[in-house]
Amino acid sequence: MYYFVNQLYSGEPLTVQAPGTQTRSFCYVSDMVDGLIRLMEGENTGPINIGNPGYIRDP
Repeated sequence: MYYFVNQLYSGEPLTVQAPGTQTRSFCYVSDMVDGLIRLMEGENTGPINIGNPGYIRDP
């Protein structure tokens, strides 16, 4: 996504990598930090997904 936005602002031709079906999942940093703190303070020892289950398609 960084390269796409960089090309957009610099006036370069836009490049789409792969077939153009990539997706991204975004999360607020504060939400991620809160999740990590809760994870460290908790008793669970197994794998835990603290990411965002939603996603958007790259342009």
